[in-house]
Amino acid sequence: MNDDEPDLSTLKAAIALSVRAPSVHNTQSWAWRFSGHTIELRADPSRRLTRADPTGRDLLVSCGCALHHLRVAAAALGWKAEVTRLPPGTDPDLLAFVELRRREPSDEDIALASAIASRRSDRRPFTTPPTGDELARLANVVAGSGAVLETDARSALVVAAARAHELLPSAPTYLSELAAWSGHRYRTDGVLSRNTAPDATAIGNRRFAAPGLAPGTAPTTRH
Repeated sequence: MNDDEPDLSTLKAAIALSVRAPSVHNTQSWAWRFSGHTIELRADPSRRLTRADPTGRDLLVSCGCALHHLRVAAAALGWKAEVTRLPPGTDPDLLAFVELRRREPSDEDIALASAIASRRSDRRPFTTPPTGDELARLANVVAGSGAVLETDARSALVVAAARAHELLPSAPTYLSELAAWSGHRYRTDGVLSRNTAPDATAIGNRRFAAPGLAPGTAPTTRH
């Protein structure tokens, strides 16, 4: 075995954690391919929400979450993920190349990877808003990925969500798409019944099928 390249069990372990990433309606709209020492991340257009996500932006964000989880998982397993995003070429579904290089994992790497397994979707509101320290920590985390955490945009988001809530339910195709991807109890994709409550949020509550989570507020613990 070449110590400069990850073995198959390492790759499977990293990808198993990566696919626990959140995705729009839990569509899991990604596909992984391994060739030599390069991992390819591809979008799966067959899982795009044609009505709720006509431009495919949410699909790309979902794939970005999976890529983030792969980087975290690889670091905990002793590998640095060097990412080439949107590589040049004619394949629009090819989103990233990932090269894995040996590195020593830190305690923080291992803690972050461990948190992936405990992440759950819970659409109920928190009993208390995030603290300033929590927001600062989140801002530092997203900055490390080249993003910015907007902490003062909630009012604009509320307006946009409310407007979408007015328009989308009038479209039969949207309602059928929402029903097809929600209310699941035994599938491994889609919005699971146990993760959705009837009054999940005051900001444009979507009508997910068969909500099975008790109404009210979510625990205060945040990961």
